[in-house]
Amino acid sequence: MLLAMPNVQILDTETLARLEELDPTGVPPVLQRVLQTYDRALDRALRELESARAADDRPAVGRVAHTVRSSSASVGALGLSALCRQLEVEIRQGLSAPLAPRIETLAHEISRVQLAARDFMVSKGYDV
Repeated sequence: MLLAMPNVQILDTETLARLEELDPTGVPPVLQRVLQTYDRALDRALRELESARAADDRPAVGRVAHTVRSSSASVGALGLSALCRQLEVEIRQGLSAPLAPRIETLAHEISRVQLAARDFMVSKGYDV
C-alpha cells in the first residue's frame, strides 16, 4: 500500500545547502534555477498523472514516478523520492489494486513538496 511520508522532512536542508554551495555568486543562483526547473517539472508530472489516471495507464504512472523520483532525490525531496520508488516497484510487480488512490497520494505529496520548495525560494528572496 502506498503511504504518504508525513514524518519525513519535506526538503532536506543539507541537500539544499550543498546545491547552494555549487554557485555562491551566481546571478540568479544555481539553486534558484534548479528549484524553478524542478517546480515546472512537478507541474508537468501532475498533468501527466491526471492523464494516466483517466486512461488507467499504469506504465505511464510508472514513468512519471521514475522521473519524479530521480529529480526529487537530487533536490532533497527524499520522502517524495521514496514514495515514487515504492510506486515504481508496485507497478513493476504487476500492481492489481486500483491506481486512482495511489495517484492521489502521489499528487498530494507532489503538491506538498511544491509548496515547501516555493516557500524556501521565497525565504531566500528567489523568484518563484
